[in-house]
Amino acid sequence: MGSIIQLLLSPLKFHKIKIVVFFVLTLAFIITTFPYDDLSEFVTSKITRATNNQVYLQFNKLSLNILPTPHLKLNDIELLTPSLPLLKASSLSLSPSLLELLKFNLGLSVFIENLFGGNLSLTYAQESPDKENLIFSNMSLDVEDLSLKELSKTIALPINISGDLEANASGTLELQFKEQPDAEFSVSSDNIRLPEGTINAPGLGPVKLPGLVFTKLKLNGHLVDGVLSLNNVTLGSQKDDLQVQIKGDINLKFSKISQKIVPLFSRYNLKTKIVIKDSNVKELFFLQFLNKYKSNSNVKKGYSVYQIKLVARSFRVTPKMSPTTY
Repeated sequence: MGSIIQLLLSPLKFHKIKIVVFFVLTLAFIITTFPYDDLSEFVTSKITRATNNQVYLQFNKLSLNILPTPHLKLNDIELLTPSLPLLKASSLSLSPSLLELLKFNLGLSVFIENLFGGNLSLTYAQESPDKENLIFSNMSLDVEDLSLKELSKTIALPINISGDLEANASGTLELQFKEQPDAEFSVSSDNIRLPEGTINAPGLGPVKLPGLVFTKLKLNGHLVDGVLSLNNVTLGSQKDDLQVQIKGDINLKFSKISQKIVPLFSRYNLKTKIVIKDSNVKELFFLQFLNKYKSNSNVKKGYSVYQIKLVARSFRVTPKMSPTTY
């Protein structure tokens, strides 16, 4: 009996490399020749049923690639949900995080190509449960060359905006929102253009806006313990006809209600600085009500400066306004 077993195991002893290569090549053959395209309708129907008809995902091609890292790729994406307009992208790639898998945690990377004309990269890594059995996740997001024109068309903004947007954010999230998220973020853009138009402003009615060009947009801040801190929000530069700067704190907490994530805004304390060319003051008539907040120091010839502090317990009430120094 022992001689028979030894005879059966002898190929493993002398041909281990060949056997491993055989299985690797067989697996590669199965992966590369499997008819993934036939799964598209199956995946679409499963996602629709699993979300109770709340999410509809459609794609034309599905493929599994090994190089440069193992990843699943979907082409010609269309995503429709009740809370969002129809979203389209050229492709979506999903790849697992090998480091997180070695720690027996969920981790993946997502890359979306040509979403609103730009690219989006997302990394997600889930941590082990803490002492209170809460599971935290580390996330990071990078956005490149997102078209504001495409975005404004999709979400139906009252005015068309053009320009390209860059953004990045990173933080820690507890998905049941028993703990508030911590995050840092920054947004930037060049040459934002607002064409002449009219918008309905709360309390003011129709407001006619002149055509404006903002050569710069910079926004950075952080969210900690339910407080959104705006370190620097700057729209426009000293070369532009209009420049707006904002900094301060906004109370912002997230809650999960009926499986929906709801942002809850409350008290805010903000400082605002508006620098505008005098020739545009008449066009933005509501600025005439802010004359008592005009600043006479360090004012460039031909421009007016307004510096205002805004404090309120909610965005639903009229804020208390007072002069300030930005």
